[in-house]
Amino acid sequence: MTQLVLPNAIHNMDIVTLYNMSNRTILEIQKSSSESATSFHPQDITRIKSYSEAMKTFKEWVVTQPRQDHPETHPDLIPLESSQEYLKGENDAFNQLQRMVIAARNELIMSASANYTTWIETHDGERFDEYMQKYDSLVEDYIEKIQPIDTPESSPREGSQGGGRRNVKGQ
Repeated sequence: MTQLVLPNAIHNMDIVTLYNMSNRTILEIQKSSSESATSFHPQDITRIKSYSEAMKTFKEWVVTQPRQDHPETHPDLIPLESSQEYLKGENDAFNQLQRMVIAARNELIMSASANYTTWIETHDGERFDEYMQKYDSLVEDYIEKIQPIDTPESSPREGSQGGGRRNVKGQ
């Protein structure tokens, strides 16, 4: 299987922000208290919905702003933080949420829009919207409807993913 090679820097400051928000969302999913359970705590559902809403709201704000021209600084590259990678957990739905956010993030940083200084092209924005729509649908049309799942023979046997990161700095 071919390993996807992601860029370590891009030009678009708006996509860098969405990239950072995506990484934080993935980490929060991985560190949630429901990760190692077969059911979801209501607080985790509230949080995973809020992450999606934050990313969608930021993207909508970006596309309403004027496209900027940076003649003196483009094509400067903005370094990307290390990608938050997929971490298989005990909860299948949480694993799927991670995969969706990772796919949306990677599509954005490898998109044509990543070469602009700001803004997101319509087709790249629509692709991102489709990922987030599917994320929301998984939460609302699957996770919230199937809880709790009784799996006495295959229930999670591993401990949780542990505590969160320390000394986290803002974006």
